[in-house]
Amino acid sequence: SGESDMGALIRWFRLWISQFQDSRLLRDDLRSDDKTGTVLVMKMDAIGDFLIFLDSARKYRNLFPEKRLVLLCRKFCVDLA
Repeated sequence: SGESDMGALIRWFRLWISQFQDSRLLRDDLRSDDKTGTVLVMKMDAIGDFLIFLDSARKYRNLFPEKRLVLLCRKFCVDLA
């Protein structure tokens, strides 16, 4: 079942890349005149995608070290968050 393993690996890699691109776009869109002390991160994905997101979630802390981060997610992901 090497071909199905390769398909799963490709899907995982594409998801990881999309998460990385989201965080880059977010960083590029920062405004220096932003006065709020809070950043809202919305992840309304299914549980599998949310688990993949958790690997890149700490990037938000690096992007916004002075801000309070608020995560909006589905109820079944709260314990994982």
